[in-house]
Amino acid sequence: MAGRAKTVEPIDDRNLRPALQRIKRRRITTMIVWGLLPLVLLFFYASNYSRETRELALLCWVAMYSIATIRMYLSRCPKCFQLFHNPLSWKIPIPNKCQQCGLTLPKPHGP
Repeated sequence: MAGRAKTVEPIDDRNLRPALQRIKRRRITTMIVWGLLPLVLLFFYASNYSRETRELALLCWVAMYSIATIRMYLSRCPKCFQLFHNPLSWKIPIPNKCQQCGLTLPKPHGP
């Protein structure tokens, strides 16, 4: 029926965990690729390779970062099925909770 809100049935934690882990892996991948930037810049400015080789290395990093970031931002929340991250928000670029329903990512287990 038109105008009727979709009801989302309660989902138990066992069904949410794999999707939340996937979102977390995508975030970590994006952060690792971002962390490679200093090495790529060092290679670009301090190496003796040809300019084309250095530009190719920089272009590869830009492509990897773009793919990782797009994959991260297109991750859907397993609870509300909306985008988990808001790509237009600059207040908190990588939040720990869904921007729509508030579902939080699991905290890492530590000492």
